[in-house]
Amino acid sequence: MNTEEMLEMAVLLGLPVNAETFLFCEESYISSIIRHTPPYLLLSHALCGRASDSSVLFVFARATFSERECDGHYPGFPSLPLTEIGRAMDQTAALFAGYAASDSVDAGKIPLLRRIAKLKGGRIEKFDPVNPCWIWASSHNGELKTTLFSGSLSSPLASIEGWTYDFKNDNEFQSNLSESLRISPDISGTGLDRGNIMKLIPQAPPFLILESATIAHEQNGHATISAHAHVLREMKAGYLGRNEILGPMHCSRALAQSGMVLCAAVLPLPDFIPEVASAYSIWYDTSCFFQNQNELTVLARIESIISKKSLNMAKVSGSVFCNGHKIYRAESLNYILIPRDDHPAGRSNQ
Repeated sequence: MNTEEMLEMAVLLGLPVNAETFLFCEESYISSIIRHTPPYLLLSHALCGRASDSSVLFVFARATFSERECDGHYPGFPSLPLTEIGRAMDQTAALFAGYAASDSVDAGKIPLLRRIAKLKGGRIEKFDPVNPCWIWASSHNGELKTTLFSGSLSSPLASIEGWTYDFKNDNEFQSNLSESLRISPDISGTGLDRGNIMKLIPQAPPFLILESATIAHEQNGHATISAHAHVLREMKAGYLGRNEILGPMHCSRALAQSGMVLCAAVLPLPDFIPEVASAYSIWYDTSCFFQNQNELTVLARIESIISKKSLNMAKVSGSVFCNGHKIYRAESLNYILIPRDDHPAGRSNQ
């Protein structure tokens, strides 16, 4: 892969690759900017386009996934999880932010994800290990936006807007590492073990990281869930160049699965599969990073249900805790409640 091949693919996808200078990046350079290393690092090549004023116009990146990322995500119909799509887009956005800061006071610092404004999911398609994915990052209405494409298909799988990063030097980052133990929040109610969870949603380990959950109803009628997740050590390998640190994409998986379980357990609708269609106002705490910890606790609630003709959607808000410290929050995860017969995973198991 070289600059010309990257440009040809971008043109094939209909992307505006207009710039005065280009920087072709291989894995080692990408890793030096965003600090992720394999196997967590998904980007193999990237092309950065600059204008004459040295501002970054775009980053166009190539991402490769293995069957490992899909193992357990819709058994019978392995598909690329939205959380892993988000992981690849995070790495592309971090490269954009880090490269754009190369001439500023933040040059050489670690870009740490703090905020996402809006996520929009696309179609569900069976994973194809042959075709790589392509991510486009550019400034959109003053905010950093990423879009991911599968193979040479010009219709995107997902997009995320409003990527915001904090920049910290290595000493600041080291001081943010924590192993302190605190009590995690919990609620009382109907308990579910992993077997019960797998009956509610079509996911299985290793992708399924929820081990147990408790469903309850607040006095105002809102359904809530308290879920316990265990992140395998191999899922953290290479995150920020280490093997023991929990990050935002681990939290997003725990929260997304918790919302699925909550919807499937309490909503009085015919057999359906909840699927994240969009999300808003996602925040991650960059003041503290937990090492040598694998346990996450999720607290989430259903805020509202929307029904339009044959379409049903549920809005879920939630927070993720590590040792009682709130490290992740989503104001809104919007699930489309797809009848099982209409969902690829449901049809594949018939």
